[in-house]
Amino acid sequence: MKQVRQALILLIVSLTALVVASACKRAERPLASSEARIGQVAQGDNGSVEPTLVTLPADSHLLAVAPKGADAPVDGAALFVANCSACHQVTGDGVPGAFPPLNGSAYVVSDNTERLVSIMLHGLQGPITVKGTTYAGMMTPFAAVLNDKEVAAVATYIRSSWTNSASAVAPETVEKMRVKWGQRGAFTISELGEEPGA
Repeated sequence: MKQVRQALILLIVSLTALVVASACKRAERPLASSEARIGQVAQGDNGSVEPTLVTLPADSHLLAVAPKGADAPVDGAALFVANCSACHQVTGDGVPGAFPPLNGSAYVVSDNTERLVSIMLHGLQGPITVKGTTYAGMMTPFAAVLNDKEVAAVATYIRSSWTNSASAVAPETVEKMRVKWGQRGAFTISELGEEPGA
């Protein structure tokens, strides 16, 4: 029975890796080494299986990628693919008319990292203009799903990927925004400040 359970875990994790690989292939870019590890398992000497995915509650539609150990580096690219790419796409170009691009977005590369982190934590609703196009949707909040290091890793990833080249975001910035805003609903961009020239 134990071997069947381990085989099922291996199958589920392997299928997840195939989905991520497929998404990356559609974007016509090779998998990064960290993305290739998504879904792999290690089998210990005693036959134990150690998957690298975290199980979320049944009502959650989000996937979290967990590093092994508290001090392990957090993979912002893997977290982005797992949680953000369905809307913003692995290319960061979004979906025209529906989800704004992150690639080349003044909101993403702005020095106002507190605004970016606030949006990531609590979501955004209502109209926002990005690269000359107005989007009127709702962004999912991630405060309850990702910890401070994970939000910082995703923010750093999107600020330094594709054509973007902006500085890293520290976990301390995320912690500061969690404390500042507490429990709240989604922001409108007017609450956080529109980016000039966006």
